[in-house]
Amino acid sequence: MELNPFKQKSGIKPLENGLTEQDIKDRGYLSFALECIDNLIENGTDRYGREHHDILVSILDVQTKDCPEFPPRTTCRIGGNIGYVPTPYMVNLYNKRDFSWGYYGAYVWQDIDIKPTANNGLLEYSFNSVNAKAIAVRIKIDKELPCGIYEIVVNKGAVKPAKAAATYSIEGAWSSNSIYSEGFVPENTGRNYVFVNNVAALIDGRYPQKNNDDMDMPVFSFLERETDYTKDFYTDGNGREGNIPPKINKKTGSDEWIMLEFEEETAIDNIMISLELKNGYTMPESIEVAWANELDYSKAKYPDYMVVPWRGEKRECYWNPRGSEFYEDQSMMHSMESATNITGDSKYVEFIEKYFNEVLKISNGSEEFMWGTHKFYDVFHDECKSPNGDPHEMAIKTPVWKLLWQFNSEATASEIEYIRKMHIVDYETGEYNRHDVGNPQNDSSIKKEPCCISIAGGQFVYAFSFLYTKTNDIKYLDAAKLIANMHYNARGEKTGLSPDVPSKGDGFPSHYCGTEIIGTFCYGLLKSYETTGDELFKDQALQYLRNFGRYAYDEDNERFYAMVNIHTGETISGARWNSGEKPLGYVDLWQPYQYGFEQPLIAAQLYAYAYYLTGDKDMLYYAEKWAFMISNNPPETGCRFDTRYELYARLFSRQGTFADYYGRSISMFLNLYVTTKDNKYLAKAKEFANEAILKLYYNGLFRGHPVRNYYSNVDGVGFLVYSLLQLHVLENNPDIDFSKLVDIDNF
Repeated sequence: MELNPFKQKSGIKPLENGLTEQDIKDRGYLSFALECIDNLIENGTDRYGREHHDILVSILDVQTKDCPEFPPRTTCRIGGNIGYVPTPYMVNLYNKRDFSWGYYGAYVWQDIDIKPTANNGLLEYSFNSVNAKAIAVRIKIDKELPCGIYEIVVNKGAVKPAKAAATYSIEGAWSSNSIYSEGFVPENTGRNYVFVNNVAALIDGRYPQKNNDDMDMPVFSFLERETDYTKDFYTDGNGREGNIPPKINKKTGSDEWIMLEFEEETAIDNIMISLELKNGYTMPESIEVAWANELDYSKAKYPDYMVVPWRGEKRECYWNPRGSEFYEDQSMMHSMESATNITGDSKYVEFIEKYFNEVLKISNGSEEFMWGTHKFYDVFHDECKSPNGDPHEMAIKTPVWKLLWQFNSEATASEIEYIRKMHIVDYETGEYNRHDVGNPQNDSSIKKEPCCISIAGGQFVYAFSFLYTKTNDIKYLDAAKLIANMHYNARGEKTGLSPDVPSKGDGFPSHYCGTEIIGTFCYGLLKSYETTGDELFKDQALQYLRNFGRYAYDEDNERFYAMVNIHTGETISGARWNSGEKPLGYVDLWQPYQYGFEQPLIAAQLYAYAYYLTGDKDMLYYAEKWAFMISNNPPETGCRFDTRYELYARLFSRQGTFADYYGRSISMFLNLYVTTKDNKYLAKAKEFANEAILKLYYNGLFRGHPVRNYYSNVDGVGFLVYSLLQLHVLENNPDIDFSKLVDIDNF
C-alpha cells in the first residue's frame, strides 16, 4: 500500500455520469445548459420550512435534488462531519484510532509513564527504555500563556530523529497551515476562532530547509547540541538557528504536539524539551508521551467524504448553507435570460422576475436588496440570516442590472442610490468601503471608515455608470468617476499601476497591484466605458492592463506573476506557507479561495474582453499569453502546495476545478475566437467544456466541483452554464449577431 501522503489522493471516488465525448457531441452543449436550468426551476426552489418561495436554494444535492439542511463541510461548525480538521499530519489524535489519517496516524500508539525533572531550563522526562520507531509528545500549556515548542533533545543528544513534526501557528495569518479551521459553537457563530494545532512535518523534502531564500516556511529541526548540558543556551534573545523562530508561536494557549520518527527501531529513555514564550520560557501543566513500533496500514488514508474545503466555508455567509442568495445567482440569471433569447421560451425570464419580486418582499421595503456576500435567506427557518455581521456588500459578481431595471426600475435605482450614500465615505476623495458603513458628510455621527477593496469598487463604478444612462442624473456619472479617479490617483509613479486596496496604509494591498485590480476593477471600468462611452474609463483600464502585463509577465517562463510593486515594478517570488493572503510568485490559476487578492481567470478574461471592446493590440498580445498559460496548465495540473490551502491542493485540486473556473476559461477562449477567428481557440473552448461536462454533470445538474455531490451557486455553476450557451451560439451560428443571443462577456 502506498504510504507516502504526498503521492496519495483522497479516497473519494467522484460521482460518475457515464458520459463520453461522443455523447456530448450528440446531445450538444445547449442540451446540458437547458437541462441544468430546467432542473433548478423545477427542483431548486424553496420547498422548505413553513413558507415557500420562488427563489433558488444555494446548494442542491445532485442525487436527491433536495437542499440539505446541514450540507457536509470540513470545518468544525454546526453540521460538520467531524470535530477536527483532517490534514495529512493531524497527529494530535494519536490515541483516537478512528481519526487516523495520513502516515503518522497509521502508527499503533502505546502510552509511556514518565518522570519529569528540570535540567537548566529544559524539561527532562525519563522513562523505562522502549524500542520505538516513533515518539509522540503532547504538552498541555496554560491557556493564558501563548508559547511554542522551542527545542527538543532525545536521549540527551545521543539520538537524532530522522523525521520530525511539530504544531505551529503563523502569527498574523488568518489560518493555520493546510486548511481554514474554525472552532464554532452556536453562541459565537460569526467569530473566527482558529485551531492552531496543525502540523509542520519534514517529510520527503516537503518543507524548505534553512538558508533557502526561495522558501520562507519556518522549519522545525534539531539543534546540534554540545555534550555539556549545563551550558546556558538562552543568551541569544533572537532565537537560534535551526529552531522555530520566535515569530512562530501560539496566540492563545493550547496543546502543543511533537512527532519524532527514527530511521530504525531505537531504544529511547529520555526526552528534554523547552517551551518558548514571547519574553521567556514556561513550564507546562502536564505532558503525555506515546511510542510506537508498529504500523497499522489500514489507517493510512485521507477522509473519505464528499467535501472540498476552501471555497466558501470560511464564513457561513460565503457559502449560504440552508439558504438562498440572489447576488450569488446573478450569473444564473444571466444564463436564464440568454436561454429565453436562444429558445424563444419566456419561462426563463419569467422565473427571474418571480425570483426578483420575492427578493423585494424578503427585503421588506428596505432601500437596499437583501443580498450580497454577508446575507442569505434561510429557507428552513424562513428568515434572513447574517451570521458574519450584517453589512451590505457586493464583490466580483456583476448583477444583471438591465433585467432588474426592466422588472422594477424604482427598486433598482434605490439599490444603486443606497450604494452611493452608504458605501462612498468621502465625496471629495472618492474613498469608499466595501461595507455600507455610511458617509460622515451625510451623518456627522458616523466615523469615516475607508476600505477601498477593488473587487467591490469595480462593481460600484459600473452600477453608477449604469444608473446614469437610465436617469441622465450626472451625480451617478460623477460617483463612478470619483471612485475610478481615487484608484487612479493612488497609482505608482514608475509603474502607473494602482494598488489593490489604496486605503490599507502600510499593508501590502496598498503597495501592490495584482489580478484583483486587473480583473474585477478593470471590468467595472471597461463596462462603464461600454455603457457610457466615456473615454476616461477606457483609458484608465488600458493603462492598468498594459502596465501590469509589462511588469508581471515573465517572457522566459511564459507565466504571469501574481503581484507587482506599484513603486518599483518588482515582483516577489517565494513560497506562500507564511504569506497569509499575499500571493507570492506566479499566479496560482486554479487556487480555490473566491474572495482573495488573486483572481487570475478574471484577469485572463479581461484582457480578451479589452481587445474585443477597444481593438488595442497590446490587449491581444497579453490575452494570448494568458490563453497559452491556461492551455498548458489545465485544471488537472492542480494548484500550488506551498499555501494555506494545502489540504485542498494535495487532496482535491488535481481532480479538476470549480464550475466558474471552467466557465470563465471557456468564455475567454471564445472571446479570442470571436476577435481573431483562430480555430484553435474554439477547439480549446470545446476541450474545456467537454472536461467540465464529464467531471461536473450529474443527474441533470452541474456540481460545483468534481469532488462534490452538490450543486452550489457559490461555486459559479451559472458561469459554466452561460459559457455553454455562448459555445452553442458560436458553434451553430458563426455569422449571427452575437449580442442578440448572448453577451461576449461572462463576468
